[in-house]
Amino acid sequence: MKQAAVGRSFIQKTHCAESAKVSRRMTRIVAIAAAVFLLYLLGAAGTVSPAMAQGSSAQVLHNEDVIQMVHAKLSDEVIVAKIKSSPCKFDTSPDQLIKLKSAGASDEVLKARPECGMPAGTPAAAPPAVITPSMNSPDL
Repeated sequence: MKQAAVGRSFIQKTHCAESAKVSRRMTRIVAIAAAVFLLYLLGAAGTVSPAMAQGSSAQVLHNEDVIQMVHAKLSDEVIVAKIKSSPCKFDTSPDQLIKLKSAGASDEVLKARPECGMPAGTPAAAPPAVITPSMNSPDL
């Protein structure tokens, strides 16, 4: 019996030692994998372009973007705010205005397009005044 107890003790010690080695090995492997993953993330973060880092605020708005926002059923206030806070390159031809209107754009959205990229509270530039001489003017 004494020999059996010694044998069990030897087996337990050997098994525990091997288990500890495996555990340490697995811990190292997980630590290395985590370090490689973090390095990958840091490398990927370094390859982000400035336009991507700024998000959609750097995107130039076009007529199609306004149509997409209208089709997404965004409110006029949201669309107007986006127009006013973004750089824009709108086609203002009559055909494009008709296309925007038929897509469901409100007059408020159409009127906001000239205010493109202006800070909040800045009034749109007024058209130049046209002075016409009247027939009763003494200068005639």
